[in-house]
Amino acid sequence: MDNLEINQLRAVKSNYISRIQRDAHGIQRAALYELAKEISSILEGFKAETLVGLGQPICLKDELRKYEHDLVCAALLITKGHLGRAGKVLGVKTSTMSEKVRRLGIDISAFTGQFG
Repeated sequence: MDNLEINQLRAVKSNYISRIQRDAHGIQRAALYELAKEISSILEGFKAETLVGLGQPICLKDELRKYEHDLVCAALLITKGHLGRAGKVLGVKTSTMSEKVRRLGIDISAFTGQFG
């Protein structure tokens, strides 16, 4: 094989790996979206019954924090606690993901090794 053929093979391999990574990322995002919808649906029903039934005002700041916590946990669950990959799933940098985990008080070790 000459250098041209080797370079062509490398380009094909690189394109193939990139497509696989994009597909895997899309599958993770879809799984996260479905999980977030399910969590949201369960929580919405619960919140509507308890908060309205008790006549308590809803604090937007608290509700947003809970929702963010659920999304971050779902991303960590899907990626087995990997901050970089969880950040990609949510569309944020690893440093931002790390800050969110710290600020929300999430224990990453609870998500490692979830799937065997």
